[in-house]
Amino acid sequence: MISVGLQPIAADNANKMTGQKMTHVIIKDGHFDKLINESSFQIRYYSAMTDRDQTVNKKKNKVKYTCSQCGSHVWGKPQLHITCSDCKNPFAEDEERES
Repeated sequence: MISVGLQPIAADNANKMTGQKMTHVIIKDGHFDKLINESSFQIRYYSAMTDRDQTVNKKKNKVKYTCSQCGSHVWGKPQLHITCSDCKNPFAEDEERES
């Protein structure tokens, strides 16, 4: 993307060029910027990233489970009924959650 004048950035960290959620910015005086400025072609664009996107708490969809006897941990969907294969005891849902 850099060779065509677009700088890739991770949506969660503008200093990274790789990540799960990506976007880009137009490199000033880069190939893309020059091509658009030199042509009569017009593109209306806006940033899909906003401050709100980075600060909104998203609904958590993973729950940490802990074995009631040996303390092993697993992550899974809320309200799973799972058993530890090592000690045959049920896992209990912890308060800790992850998105």
